[in-house]
Amino acid sequence: IKLNSADKAVLHDVFIYGKELSSQANFNTDTKGIEIINASGVCLYKCDIYRVKTGVRVTGQSEGLNIVDGVIVAVDVGIRADNCVNPSNNHSIRGVHIAAEQYGIDIQANTDSSLSGYHNISNCFLLQRHTQGSRANNSNNFGMTGYQAMRLSCKGSTVDNISILSNLAPPAWATNTLYRVGNSVQSNGN
Repeated sequence: IKLNSADKAVLHDVFIYGKELSSQANFNTDTKGIEIINASGVCLYKCDIYRVKTGVRVTGQSEGLNIVDGVIVAVDVGIRADNCVNPSNNHSIRGVHIAAEQYGIDIQANTDSSLSGYHNISNCFLLQRHTQGSRANNSNNFGMTGYQAMRLSCKGSTVDNISILSNLAPPAWATNTLYRVGNSVQSNGN
């Protein structure tokens, strides 16, 4: 679903299901569950997204996105904000379950190198998903090297009540220090 310049759009109880073996087939290169471009005030409520490369992609001058009570499972990246143009602030991600192979939530700096800000990420469950097929590239071939539950380049934001779990059983995650909970969040900015 592509929302281009769709201010104040609401998607409620939407179900998106990609290709069954998408992870094993290295995903279709550019599949997205929902893509939001140059839109403000979009609300995604109880949207369930499965088996696509990126669950939700936010780009352009988009601000005030609300993602509430959804499920994003069997994806490479759960929620990604990239190539954003300032202002691209005030996103709220609440009560979302994300099972991703590479990044759960990935908010990158704006295209002018400014940091987006004032996001609220709370009450989310982030699961490192077991990588299927030949894509796994860690030392045990169970997961992705460099997995991060959250990779945030933002300022003035709130991250609260986040549960992070790996689907990889010890010792698979223990042999790669990037899988420790202490390294699951990378944050740049204030």
